[in-house]
Amino acid sequence: MGTLESEFRGVENSPFVFYIQDAHAIMDAQMNIRGLIQYLQKEYGVGLIALEGASGELDMTLLSTFPEE
Repeated sequence: MGTLESEFRGVENSPFVFYIQDAHAIMDAQMNIRGLIQYLQKEYGVGLIALEGASGELDMTLLSTFPEE
């Protein structure tokens, strides 16, 4: 689903960040990112997903028209 390019491990038991680099407009890349996020949620309990370039609340109206959750 992806490749680990680099990592930095801070202080033990401190919060951490997964940074996933996006390949915009490439459907296979988007599907792999979705799989990575699902994996991180299931295996590591990741609860917060942030989106680059967003400011404020996102209007989910357009996305909610798609059949998948």
